[in-house]
Order: sequence, then structure tokens, then C-alpha cells
Amino acid sequence: MPSPTNPCLTKQPDVAVHAASYVGAFDIIMGDLRHLCEYIEPSDPNLKVYSHRVYELLLRTCTEWESLCKDVLVSAGYQKTPPDKMGIYDYRELEVPFSLQGVEVGVLFWRPAPTYIHPYKGWSSSDPPLAWYSDYNSVKHNRNVEFPRANLDNLRLAVAALFVLHAKLKLIPERPGQTWRPTKSYTEIVFVGQIFSIRVPK
Repeated sequence: MPSPTNPCLTKQPDVAVHAASYVGAFDIIMGDLRHLCEYIEPSDPNLKVYSHRVYELLLRTCTEWESLCKDVLVSAGYQKTPPDKMGIYDYRELEVPFSLQGVEVGVLFWRPAPTYIHPYKGWSSSDPPLAWYSDYNSVKHNRNVEFPRANLDNLRLAVAALFVLHAKLKLIPERPGQTWRPTKSYTEIVFVGQIFSIRVPK
């Protein structure tokens, strides 16, 4: 794990004390995503499909992501904002130690072929920082009007973002069978038993 060079972070990020809780919740989310895709075909024509089941899983995924971001910041000595007041502009302080916005995620269960997305694209400069996170907040606070934002596209971005953070924190173990697919521009990491891969630019 990289050492923190962000002046707001005074220690090495570490959530080992809560690791079992986060890994367990993540595994349930991944299982529920697989189950959801038995009813919604994971393909481009269905990106804007929304439903109460998608909404439920989007809320759980985003709140899990928020909780993990807060714990990482607290563990790294972040004191700019109290934990109960932290928001997206605090969470993006994690860009410096983890280099998240350059990470490309392979959605291996997509059909007819895997596709690649950038769940943290531009979050250090965009306002609001993450479109899928903004959509999550919109639908959470005004579901009657914003319900279409609880769609498959935002869900896959949110789960992919959580996956990347787990990988960066080594909460997804590097087990035998992991494969590396190096090219001139990136290295792809395929984790055993996972439905996402990670492309890291060289």
C-alpha cells in the first residue's frame, strides 16, 4: 500500500481491525449483484433499467462505500472534518495515497463480452466529484422524482468503486490463480472468484 503523501493524512491508511466486517458485507453485495443479473441481463441495452431491487442494492453499496472511506480517513489521521460530517469532498482525499481515478475496472460478467469502466474518473477535479454518487444522493432524498437514477449503470459503477477500494486496501486477498495480463499501457489483474478485474496504467 502506498504511504500517504497527502498532508491531510498523517498515518498509513489501515482498516485491519474492521476487515472481517467489510469483507463480509462486500461478499453479500457481490452475491446480490449476481442474483440481480439473473433477472436483468447485464448488457448495454439495460444500462438505464431501474427498479426497487436495483435501488436497494445501490443504497447498500453506496453506504458501504461511504463507511469504508470514512474508516480509511480516520485510520490515516484525517482531522479536517469529524467522521459524522464527512462527505464526498472529504472522501476524494483518498486519491493521493491510492491513485483511484486512473483505475479501469473490467466488468467480466457483462454480455456479450466484458466491458471496462472508470468508477473514479475525474473525481479530483469534477464537481460534483462522482456522477454515480451524486445520482445515489438524488434518488435517496427524492425517490419519487429521481427514481430512474437507481439504474443498472449507476449500480455497476458503485459496486466497481467499492471493489477497487477493497483491492487497494488488500481486503481482497491475492490468492493463487490470480492472473496478470500485461500490455504496453496497463497491467490487468483478475482476482480468483471475483466478477471484476482491474487495469492499472503503467
